[in-house]
Amino acid sequence: MEVIYCCYAGAHTSATAAGIHVGLLPILSRPSAHEILSLPNFDQGSSRELGRVLKFGKDEYGNSVYVAGLGPSRAGTLAALRLVLTESQVSADAFCIVDTLQCISLPVRIGGFLSRRCGYVSLGRPMCVYGILTRYYCFVRLVSEVKAVCRA
Repeated sequence: MEVIYCCYAGAHTSATAAGIHVGLLPILSRPSAHEILSLPNFDQGSSRELGRVLKFGKDEYGNSVYVAGLGPSRAGTLAALRLVLTESQVSADAFCIVDTLQCISLPVRIGGFLSRRCGYVSLGRPMCVYGILTRYYCFVRLVSEVKAVCRA
């Protein structure tokens, strides 16, 4: 199975979920800020990368895990992503697209905007980490649900 975690920019909530999924972040405890900041692609990327699917790693079952930023046209980008996968002869049962924005918090929204859009990284990045940590167990639950489907 191919698992694609999606959020607005592919830089915060999707990277966090993917990090939990592939074992870079713990399930039973909250990680440190340093662990969050050490995730591949965390708070990285530009508006040019919206819509791109980036490989993040593999899980313990051999499933490939990806992150993607859908941008402001979420529905259209998501539909295009599904169309490309289908047209590429990828069975709908072979991939799982997961919206991680259900776990977003206001500090992540503001921090992501400040860091990625405005370039105030030193202000926005800590806000993002704080927001991720306050909603961390939402991400753990989401990933646990996705992994249950991937094993089936």
